[in-house]
Amino acid sequence: MDSTHGSAVHRGLHLVSPLARGNDIRALQERVNFELAHRRLSWRQVAVDGQFGPRTLNACGFLGWVLGFSGRRLAALSCAEPHLDERSQRILRDPRKRLPAERARERLRRGKVRALRHSHADGPTGAVAYIREMAGRGVHEVGSTNTGKLVDRWQAYFGLHAQPWCGCFAGFAAKAVGGSQATTWFPYGPSIIADARAGRNGVREVRFEEAEPGDILVLWEGEHIATVMTSPTGDSVATGEGNTSPNDGDSQADGGCVALKTRSRGDVSCVARVY
Repeated sequence: MDSTHGSAVHRGLHLVSPLARGNDIRALQERVNFELAHRRLSWRQVAVDGQFGPRTLNACGFLGWVLGFSGRRLAALSCAEPHLDERSQRILRDPRKRLPAERARERLRRGKVRALRHSHADGPTGAVAYIREMAGRGVHEVGSTNTGKLVDRWQAYFGLHAQPWCGCFAGFAAKAVGGSQATTWFPYGPSIIADARAGRNGVREVRFEEAEPGDILVLWEGEHIATVMTSPTGDSVATGEGNTSPNDGDSQADGGCVALKTRSRGDVSCVARVY
């Protein structure tokens, strides 16, 4: 039995009527969504409703293909009586449990996955969804080291390691997930401000009241970088931030976690549009 991520895996899942239900299915859906978001494939995510229906079956099959499932294992998900066995569920919930052959198939499929990702990049909507998912998962750096599995990945996208990473997180969401073509140096706030005000490197400045989801906010003259989650309401705006503190009222810019916050107009030095 596997209880690493939520309710334990204790049964195979079959597409039946009425639909199978349970906390184990809910835990599977949550983990599949996380893995898809982590791989920038958010358009295949499913509703977390605890029901094993066709959409959940298809999402499991797609993620299984990405993770290197064999043809036999994939066929079980598309046969006349489709089912998801216990081992498949354990892999979907924790890809570290894969065999070497499955990891090898994943590597062979990466080119096709990249092509799919490119064709489905959905701009600021995808970036905002990715940020919301990471905040919901409570992603945090290790200690106060500016490192961690996902933190390292976001920084590596910009050739950095163990550095303050708020801009790397915002930039990864905008470019790797959202497909922004902006070439501004996302890790450094003053560079974003300079490029936005000059209208170069794929960014331009807009007024605070014109901010839209997916825009980049530079706070406190470049000390911190955030992403707009919803359009401003009066003098405040909802943001998604990396390397911030978890508390909404705390202005700490180097707090080590991903969180959803609210910032005031006075905090914002620049609103940069990157799409």
